Amino acid sequence: MRFTIRPIRVTGYHGTTRPRSANILEEGFTISQKPWEWLGHGVYFWQDAPYRAHAWARDWTRQRGIEGEPVVVAAELQLESYLDFLDVANTDILRPLAIKFLETLGEGAVALKNKYPNHRLDCRFFNFVSEVLESGDDRSGP
Repeated sequence: MRFTIRPIRVTGYHGTTRPRSANILEEGFTISQKPWEWLGHGVYFWQDAPYRAHAWARDWTRQRGIEGEPVVVAAELQLESYLDFLDVANTDILRPLAIKFLETLGEGAVALKNKYPNHRLDCRFFNFVSEVLESGDDRSGP
């Protein structure tokens, strides 16, 4: 499978707290490496949705008892290698990769489960997808 897309520029909105936003503006975003991130390791943005990013930050701080006013940091992003899940062609890429992913897990698949807010299985799967697509390895089949 080959995956080719055109680079695009988008505005991404990152929900966080005021103290953390100051750190982001001074030092840049920190790539999360937590094993339970929903779509794998990285920095999460809401594309063209500042109010959704704020709602997420508000809910996130409330649920976890985190101090600090919820705020949104906007960023102009140049996307060069990405999967747009609103495009069926990109979601079709996931089917054969899911089969290969489960094969690589073997018995370990039982231990990986999603239980909100921890998405350990999703995280591992999307990290696998990223590695395969970035490497150009055609593990997805025909």
